[in-house]
Amino acid sequence: MNLFINIFYFNGYFVRVGGLLTAFMNCERCASVVWPLKVKGVLTSETAVLANVIIAGVSILYLVPPFYVVEFDWMFIPSLNRSILAEYYINSRHEVMTVYYFIADQFVPYGTMLVLILCTITIVTKLRSKLRWRQSASSAGGYNSRNITPKERKVIKMLVTISVIFIVCLLPQSTLNIAMGVVPGLKGDGIYMNIYKVCYSFTSLLETINCSVSIIVYYNMSTRYRQVFCEMFEPFKKF
Repeated sequence: MNLFINIFYFNGYFVRVGGLLTAFMNCERCASVVWPLKVKGVLTSETAVLANVIIAGVSILYLVPPFYVVEFDWMFIPSLNRSILAEYYINSRHEVMTVYYFIADQFVPYGTMLVLILCTITIVTKLRSKLRWRQSASSAGGYNSRNITPKERKVIKMLVTISVIFIVCLLPQSTLNIAMGVVPGLKGDGIYMNIYKVCYSFTSLLETINCSVSIIVYYNMSTRYRQVFCEMFEPFKKF
């Protein structure tokens, strides 16, 4: 297991934690819109912190199989007349990693995207439904999407933007992971490993863009996020 593979798995851990946290935040917003009166006592700041800790902690399991299939032992090199500590894969490596790739590289990423899409659709549909009910109760006029309040329009725009950015930036990596499962040569010891490294450099760049752009989107579109962000960095203005 070389340095590239080690970095690959640690990078994948943080990407999956970020995706799960994004899905959790969208589920939290979805519940707040669908059941506004029932979730106030459940979705508290303490609950959010606990959920973040659990997601980060459970996601550490993502790092277990890749290092479980590796063993260290001494290897004698005749040309050097000395032994070095080398890495070997266990015999059941392929069976373990097949299940691992299915869960970690297919089920989790696509499941996260599915939850994100469903929550976004539910929130947008519910906000529009509430607006139609409010308009029908206040007047006999028909529904006009232009009557959406600026706050509701901003929420819809922010959710759709975040969802599109997340899916566009992370879908190529998930597709590349599927290709690695279909084509054995793309794996760490395969003959097409260099091709995988080239493709991974581009998909990794997209993942970095997703992490960077999300902060900018939230800062520009969420008043509450911008307020908390400024409060966090307020002490540093003195320097």
